Amino acid sequence: MPNKPTKLDIKIQQVVENLISFYTKDTFKSEFDLLTVNLPTQTKFAIKQELARLFKPFDRTIDVSRNSNYEVFEFSWNGKRFFFDDISKRIFLIEIERFNNQYTAGVFEAVNNSDTYQRYEKQYQYEQKIKSFEVPITELGRTTRRLEERLYCAKPVQITLNNGKVIEAVTSNISRSGCLLRVKPYAAIAHSEIISIDFSALTEQYAFTDKPICHYKVVFLAKTPDRDGSQKVGVQLTDINHEWMMFLDKYVLSNRSNYKVDITNASDLAESRLLEDKLINTSLWLPIFASQKANKLHRISHLLTNNATHEYFDFFQDEKNVSRLNSVIHKIWPDISPETNTAFVVGRIEKQGKFHFIAATIETLIKQKLLAAFIHFVQKNGVLQTFQIRLKSFSTEQIKQIKLNWFKEAKSADEAMSPLLNLNLLISLYPLEQQEIGLTLNENLTIEKTKLTKLNDYLCLKINNHSINQFGIQPKCDRKEQRFFYQTDIMLTAANNSVINTQLLDLSVNGLCIKLDQIYSSLAVGDTVKVTAPKFSQFGDRNALQNALYKIVGINPNALTLHLELAVTEQLTSVKQFMLSLIKNNRAKLSINDQYDKFLILQKALCIAYVTLYPGCALGMLKDRKHQFKFCRLLVSDTKAPEIELLKNLQSPIIRNKISIFQLIHDEKRTPAYLRSIQKFLTSKQVTFDELAFHLLPNRVDMPKQARAGTNERMQLQFMRKALSTNSLSVLNMAMMPVKNNGTEAIEEELKYIARYNKHQADKIAMFANNIIAMVEIIDTEPFWQLIGKIDINKY
Repeated sequence: MPNKPTKLDIKIQQVVENLISFYTKDTFKSEFDLLTVNLPTQTKFAIKQELARLFKPFDRTIDVSRNSNYEVFEFSWNGKRFFFDDISKRIFLIEIERFNNQYTAGVFEAVNNSDTYQRYEKQYQYEQKIKSFEVPITELGRTTRRLEERLYCAKPVQITLNNGKVIEAVTSNISRSGCLLRVKPYAAIAHSEIISIDFSALTEQYAFTDKPICHYKVVFLAKTPDRDGSQKVGVQLTDINHEWMMFLDKYVLSNRSNYKVDITNASDLAESRLLEDKLINTSLWLPIFASQKANKLHRISHLLTNNATHEYFDFFQDEKNVSRLNSVIHKIWPDISPETNTAFVVGRIEKQGKFHFIAATIETLIKQKLLAAFIHFVQKNGVLQTFQIRLKSFSTEQIKQIKLNWFKEAKSADEAMSPLLNLNLLISLYPLEQQEIGLTLNENLTIEKTKLTKLNDYLCLKINNHSINQFGIQPKCDRKEQRFFYQTDIMLTAANNSVINTQLLDLSVNGLCIKLDQIYSSLAVGDTVKVTAPKFSQFGDRNALQNALYKIVGINPNALTLHLELAVTEQLTSVKQFMLSLIKNNRAKLSINDQYDKFLILQKALCIAYVTLYPGCALGMLKDRKHQFKFCRLLVSDTKAPEIELLKNLQSPIIRNKISIFQLIHDEKRTPAYLRSIQKFLTSKQVTFDELAFHLLPNRVDMPKQARAGTNERMQLQFMRKALSTNSLSVLNMAMMPVKNNGTEAIEEELKYIARYNKHQADKIAMFANNIIAMVEIIDTEPFWQLIGKIDINKY
């Protein structure tokens, strides 16, 4: 047993604790003198005596199995055997380090001290809660569109290292983007090293343009050797080589019967594809594709919208239904920083039947002390909108990688992504409607006329001959089928019952292309319209093109064309039969429109690029029998995104490509212990917003936070300002967007393939799709509050 401890006052005992880390160091005397300068000699002697006792080497082992409520395991240290649980092991290792890597009486007492154990147990339990809410991180667009099968086959390969040394190895399994090797001798290859592998033994029966040598990056090294002395080495393909990919696909398919094939990871890929599809159809980000030269904005070309973002696109329409978004972005461009998230305000003012736009970054208005004047003027005369803007440039190399990830042939990849060749910038806007509470002015505030005059500097002048092409995010379109030129009058009945007379350009069994004389505000992507061909009345009862329902899948404002797809209704079969009969009976007179639809190519290219370059962070929410709901997968295009960095600061480090969302959803004051906004969404199934403010205090187990949902706005602002006063504020905005379409159309081909070889796996994926109830977007809004929270807006 250790010697009895010296009885010391609590304050003196704290001095002993502070001196433990210096006891074996040369600085001990100076530290001792500093901490005991006002103490009597007898007390100083007692302190030294206690330190000597605590540092006395100790032999007795420790076994916590009798008193622990957790799993106990054997732990060896310097030849000594101990029996710890996770908590006592942590205390032991911390104390060993404090006592200069020696097992002493002080270490023994610390591990067996009930107060110390309870303190660490609280931390441990909190960490377990955090761990229980871990979700995998999925990088959007990084995984291939097709299945990543693993073919278990042993084939000899030759590895060439960076230093030119050649090593013989054997494959353990091979997939499209990597392989597992068995390499001798052990530790011959370094982690993250780029190596070249010669697969001649695998490809001797195949003809290649070049030698079958590809470059791979080492991503995994087994920590222990196998029985034969070899080391398992996992490598990932780095070459952009469609020919090699096609070979691997063919090799796997032709050797399925000869070797074991593992498609269990197909579930992960299918889930990712499904969530990507749901995300771009519900996201509140407004993606704009542009080009820049030497950091100067050159041209804004295309924009994607879904049902949730169409209203924000409409906000920028003027009285002639021409988008003024390009003039707004050009106006604020000099004040946008590529490295930060910039918040800006836009005003749309109607005067004498015309719309005028005024825009500026919030930071600029604060510096000029014109923020209050701007807000007051716009709210009095028009409509105010606040946005966050993010920039993400992309290179030709990134486009090549996108081609490799999404297409299986180089030719089809080049055709599909050709519209992006002249683009190199994604501009993304996110509406900050929930944050506009911070822009509230005093009701009796008066603005000086001189300040109102200065607002003329922020007018967004119209840019002539520079329109933005707007595309809807839609699933696969049947307009890719064979089409025939056919001209006749068409009468469209829009959703608001207005009638538009147009001309038919071409037709197919499932779709129509219509020529417009202008772009009509009553026509929007996603709308269902009634189509009537007056001259087809000659067909009598056979005519099905009488108020036939079609869905608008695209509008080309430059060509003034409308692309329609046959809507899924009771009329579907009769209209298809009529169109088939029309084409068959007139086939000799009809010429084929064999030009690949550039509109659809561009639409697909933009959607693929948007998924791959997605500017934010999102979670998939699933319904769950046990807990009402659960979250799966954190979707990001960049693991260095500000939202990821913020989550890491919330006691959620990335471990094995997983991160905890405990701080995001947990509220211990409620039963069940989830945010009020989550319960509200589960009840209403409607779009639900929340904003979480965190006070990042060091060494705190419970992270102070304030959720906007169900809280007084004044209390929310007070919480933020208190955290801002110590530069310890972090803020995340959450938007829970319901998923109404639980279909698997996005992975239809993949699902059929999986079902051929593993029906159970296919059923699990279909069930996963059916359980998706929402996509939750997470946005870092701290930059906005860093500007607004520190000032009295009425004085700026």
